[in-house]
Amino acid sequence: MAGTIEDLVQAIIRQEDPQNPRAAHARMVAGFGKYNPGHLMYAGQTGAVPVSLYAGGRAWAGWNSWEEGVQGIRNQIRRDAKRGLNLEQFINKYAPASENPTSAYVGNVEAWAGIDRRTPLVQIGGVLGGSSSGGSGPGNLPGYGDPGWPEGSDEPDGSGGGGEPDLGYTEQITGEGSELGAAMAIGAGLLVLALIA
Repeated sequence: MAGTIEDLVQAIIRQEDPQNPRAAHARMVAGFGKYNPGHLMYAGQTGAVPVSLYAGGRAWAGWNSWEEGVQGIRNQIRRDAKRGLNLEQFINKYAPASENPTSAYVGNVEAWAGIDRRTPLVQIGGVLGGSSSGGSGPGNLPGYGDPGWPEGSDEPDGSGGGGEPDLGYTEQITGEGSELGAAMAIGAGLLVLALIA
């Protein structure tokens, strides 16, 4: 098995199924015009804004484009590679069993990406920067540049539930009672009603 970061990103996107109308990503695009194909929680990631789909709910990271959302997944992989995680440890953190069928997730990603679950993330092609196979994964997305991860970066962690986002920071942005927070809550309520109807 010798997959690349792009194969891993594609496998995560395939597992997360962002085009499913019930998926957070599809609801974010429809209701807010924001993208998050990897279903990352908001934690102050570069270029992302908090998107709450339900009043009082956890905030998802929302990017302005599909490409930026895909880059958010790459950034999370690189962040966890620096922490010394292997693929299985990464998936257990990214998609914890409290919220996901993690065993199936690990098996699917391992098979689709062609990367053994015991492989350290740093050994996956393209994780440490440079080029990768770009877009060769199951979703056949076009390849995007791999600028690497800047040394000493303090990019926050938004992996799916592996660390609760800093809700205090999120509330400062969306704010209880703020115009943005109220608009997001109203938009989410309307979107839920539209999905139910």
